[in-house]
Amino acid sequence: MDMVIRSFGREITAFTYNRHGAREESAATRYNVACDPAVDAFRRCAILGHEETPVDPKLQGQYVDEIVAGAELEVMKDMALGAKYIWRDLGRVIEDALGADAGYYIGNPGRGLLRASPDMHYERFYPVPEPKRTFKGIELVARKRFSNNWGMIASYLWSKLEGNYDGTFQVSTGQLDPNLNSAFDYAEFQVNNKGYLSNDRRHQFKVDGYYVFPFNLTVGLSAYYRTGLPITAMGYSTAYQNWEYYLSERGAFGRTDDEWEADLHLDYPVKIGGIQVKFLADVFNLFNRQGETGRNMRYTLGEDYTPIDYTTGRFMTPIKPGDSRRPTNPAFNTPNSWQDPRTLRLGVRISF
Repeated sequence: MDMVIRSFGREITAFTYNRHGAREESAATRYNVACDPAVDAFRRCAILGHEETPVDPKLQGQYVDEIVAGAELEVMKDMALGAKYIWRDLGRVIEDALGADAGYYIGNPGRGLLRASPDMHYERFYPVPEPKRTFKGIELVARKRFSNNWGMIASYLWSKLEGNYDGTFQVSTGQLDPNLNSAFDYAEFQVNNKGYLSNDRRHQFKVDGYYVFPFNLTVGLSAYYRTGLPITAMGYSTAYQNWEYYLSERGAFGRTDDEWEADLHLDYPVKIGGIQVKFLADVFNLFNRQGETGRNMRYTLGEDYTPIDYTTGRFMTPIKPGDSRRPTNPAFNTPNSWQDPRTLRLGVRISF
């Protein structure tokens, strides 16, 4: 639906900039929508998009290849252990990108009409790499079927998520425009955009179990532990008014802190005639751990650094920790989101 509304709904975007300092300026001048030549020198006025977005006549559908191989063995009564290998690879994707006429085109990045993309000055075109998103993982699972008053499932996952395309939800920029993300709009957005993707976690452990006491009280516990996410220096794009540039290689500044949490569930049934009343209680974040869940990756507050040297047309070398191009955002690489505090939910369920 997003593509139908935005690409095929005759949507265009107009960038106009106007500055007037005189207090006595007229209302007609103040609200003039024409570009002011005094500011056009450093902020390009433009209309982006076609009224009817062209589609590459050789467009091919997107798909994902997946291989899963595993086995599970019952090692004792009601207890099974399993292992599986997972390989998932993005074969092809549909996206939009800008052409030389400042209009968007729908196609397959790296092919056909989307073989090349311009820089933001529309001075040079650069080859577009084909989207890559490869997941590799090994998962170990232990299952205890409910018997003798208890049941449990636990899993451990080792995985890698690599490539140059976060997916239809672009985690790095927070953009949710399936198949219309900014990833391939300009050449600048593809510089340094290869490595461990935004949702890459190396280790994840989960356990869910419950026990029913002889007096009918059920106690359940759900817990997880997972390692952190890659930290990348992101640069601000004035044209997009967002942090779109990968100034460093993905994950060059380490990873966020590891995360863990546990939730507790209690329920107790009471029969009143032919009606069963079940009292419920859930404690979320049982240990009230408020660790970080995200890190500020905005290396700049304005367009202080760009991925391309517009004089030579060469890609700039990626920024590394300790680089002379220091962050202009003092909050860079500091926590900016945390786990929610402990909460309690009470409920009553009536069955008849």
